[in-house]
Amino acid sequence: MAGQFAHRLALIGFAVLTIRGLIIGADFAGTLKWALAAAALFFALGLVIGDLARKLAEDNARSEFKQLQAANHTD
Repeated sequence: MAGQFAHRLALIGFAVLTIRGLIIGADFAGTLKWALAAAALFFALGLVIGDLARKLAEDNARSEFKQLQAANHTD
């Protein structure tokens, strides 16, 4: 899950900076350099955020499962 999130976030960062470079008429090499740097940065950020989201979802599911188990044992 974290990998998929990281790939998507990197692609969005790359696309946004590439389009920005085209709109403002920046040189290709400079635009590509910044777009690749942004993609790498957003990929790393996506891995961290994606892993945190996975852990949060698993913890939430585990907690809810324990609550349901406790409710079934008291019946």
